[in-house]
Amino acid sequence: MKLLSAVLLAAVGVLSGCDRPTAPLVEFPVRVTPWTAPVQYRFWWTLTEACAGRQGDMGAVRWFLWPESGPILLEGKRYDGYWWQDGSRILLSQEFTDDGQVVRHEMLHQLLQVEGHPAAYFDGQCAGIVSGTGVPSAASADPALVTRARDVGPEVLSISLSTLPARPRASANDGWFVLDVQATNPTPDPIRVRLDPFFDSYMGLGFLNDDPTRTGTFDVVKEEWLFFAPGQRRHRYFDLRERAPVTLTVRGTISRAVSKSFTVVVDP
Repeated sequence: MKLLSAVLLAAVGVLSGCDRPTAPLVEFPVRVTPWTAPVQYRFWWTLTEACAGRQGDMGAVRWFLWPESGPILLEGKRYDGYWWQDGSRILLSQEFTDDGQVVRHEMLHQLLQVEGHPAAYFDGQCAGIVSGTGVPSAASADPALVTRARDVGPEVLSISLSTLPARPRASANDGWFVLDVQATNPTPDPIRVRLDPFFDSYMGLGFLNDDPTRTGTFDVVKEEWLFFAPGQRRHRYFDLRERAPVTLTVRGTISRAVSKSFTVVVDP
């Protein structure tokens, strides 16, 4: 089963997802390796199309791998992925080829055909589906709601889970599927949820596995207080892989708050 560790998720936050909105374009590096996208990328492409509300031809994308282990180094900066509009080229670090958040981030650039990071997409419609830019959770909220938000603990939130596809199959998408962990503010008031610390960061959405032989994970975020408007839902896609039929029992989490058990049945 493919599980992203909390340490790895923290590393994603340290490395730049791709080009900064105001940075100049860099030249396409010569010493990269042409690469064929794996089967699950078609599935991830449809997820990105759905959140973006755009459709595109994934076949037009040319994929490349950075030839060395570690981050991509371009003009003295480190990246885990990078998109070039010219030639529809996506370059990935070898360590992040199976990281759906990173791959879908670059796919979103291709669908939008923009080099920057429009907040409405990267931190709005596709938040939790692609790696975002790290803007504060209240950045695009109504200031009137933000000023009257109550400070609460994560136990106030309603946590739920679902899978995409609804009934995963080990024989489809090379065994890959998504566990979608969702946290909703069930109150009529705006709230600020205080997250539990994790080293110099905080514990965001995640999941636990009831099977002691399997582990879960959680998103590592830099923001201590997470803003929710009344009824607002936030979610996080976790990309999992099962190559054989299995039944899993998992629980969604956000910091110390834990949901009821959720059963995932992976068919042959």
